[in-house]
Amino acid sequence: MNPLIPDFMRHAFTGIEQMTAAQRADHYEAAAILLKEHSAEEADAAMQTAIAIRKAEGLQLVFINLLNSEGRAA
Repeated sequence: MNPLIPDFMRHAFTGIEQMTAAQRADHYEAAAILLKEHSAEEADAAMQTAIAIRKAEGLQLVFINLLNSEGRAA
């Protein structure tokens, strides 16, 4: 792997914990695209992370909607 790639990734993910879920997922997806030519395993892990973040965000919205509908029904 080109030695610039890991350094670039470290900088790209600095402060990721302060990003929204959508922004985090986008960063992981971009990493997957960039890593594809260098490491299939790392690219797949990054894409799976992006997918998991998006899925979790969607499920959280479903849960919030269920809570909100329960509160209105009471």
